[in-house]
Amino acid sequence: MADFELIASTTRSGIAVDQIEFDVAGAPPASGYLLGRHSDGDQPLVIGLHDARGDKATLLPDLEHLAARGFLCLSVDSPVTRRASAARDPLAAFTSQFGIAIAALNLLQNDRGAQQHRSAFLGRGLGGEVAASVAAHTGRVQVVAAVSALPDRSSFVDRSSHPLAAGLRLFHDDESVAEQVEGLRANRLVTQLELATNTHWLLQIADDDDRLSDEDHALLSLSIPRTVRVEHIAHARDLWAPQARRSRVDFISRMCG
Repeated sequence: MADFELIASTTRSGIAVDQIEFDVAGAPPASGYLLGRHSDGDQPLVIGLHDARGDKATLLPDLEHLAARGFLCLSVDSPVTRRASAARDPLAAFTSQFGIAIAALNLLQNDRGAQQHRSAFLGRGLGGEVAASVAAHTGRVQVVAAVSALPDRSSFVDRSSHPLAAGLRLFHDDESVAEQVEGLRANRLVTQLELATNTHWLLQIADDDDRLSDEDHALLSLSIPRTVRVEHIAHARDLWAPQARRSRVDFISRMCG
């Protein structure tokens, strides 16, 4: 694998984990955890994208299971995304992680032992929405598992009464809010589902997610392709319980492994 720098190595649950740094076009270098790298045959790929305020450790438990099943895994880290989120700039958060996700996909798919046509993304929150856009824009992603993603972040920013959205509108002037909404509208999750027709999709949704409006629930029920698998989990905390984790790991393994 070319174009990355090895920073440190360790082992978790019997899986080798390398901390690496890699270049991102037009942006500072990104870091990540690389798991499951070996040379005895081609490997399917999976890239983990954390939520707006998460880090590269967020999805390690899932990726450890996938690495144990033979996947080459990369959990990316995006401090630029965290800073943009802290500054209440969801468009910059999305854009920064999108660039890192493209760089990560290029990095793994250029590996000699990689199976380029067996590539998956696992994303949490904003990371799931970014993963969907990468799949739609590149046509190079066969599987996306999105956990706790918003079906339409532009609508959330524009008119949701949720404190996060209301606080963002108070923080910015009307022109800035309009720019955020317009930029995010082009990357609506439900739009990407329709564009990436050759991608296998799993959406895990918490029914008690107070960010989801009645319109969001309707979108998830009525406005997505039938080929998209939607799993409703009663409580957000259970999205990270063993049963939900096993479901998405099994889905990625079955569709891409």
